[in-house]
Amino acid sequence: MNSSSLAAAALTRSTRPRITRIFTDFVVAPWPIFNFQYYSMALLREEDTYKIIGMCMEVYNELGYGFSEIIYKDALEIEAELNGILVQREKPYQVYYKTRSLKRKYNADFVMFGDIIVEIKAAGNGLCEDNFRQTINYMRASGCKLALLVNFGKKGFNTNALYFNP
Repeated sequence: MNSSSLAAAALTRSTRPRITRIFTDFVVAPWPIFNFQYYSMALLREEDTYKIIGMCMEVYNELGYGFSEIIYKDALEIEAELNGILVQREKPYQVYYKTRSLKRKYNADFVMFGDIIVEIKAAGNGLCEDNFRQTINYMRASGCKLALLVNFGKKGFNTNALYFNP
């Protein structure tokens, strides 16, 4: 038995991470998740995802709770630059309706490593279902298969990974 199967066997049902929400083709799971075989899906971009979450944690540790989203976005952009991470802020994506391009575009808070959406919130009372649905729609518009929904709230730092799972 290899070490990964030993680790998986050591997880009991009560300690396994759980899926918190399922929206049609998307899986939303709390972070961190260590045993993706349990979900019958592979962890997408594990190393890049951990780097992004680490940078968000650094921003939260430095600033704490109470600022508006724009402040956390400014700080995260600086943190990404300090870590040499490819980051695009407010990257525009075209949205279509019945094959016709809409006048307005969706702007992702961040796109890191070229194809990971990072959506930032500063919701004091935590995230709501609308935050998840908004991020899922952003993933559909952009074609990105992975998004991180990050909340810098008064109840603490919180991250959810959203995976496109066709």
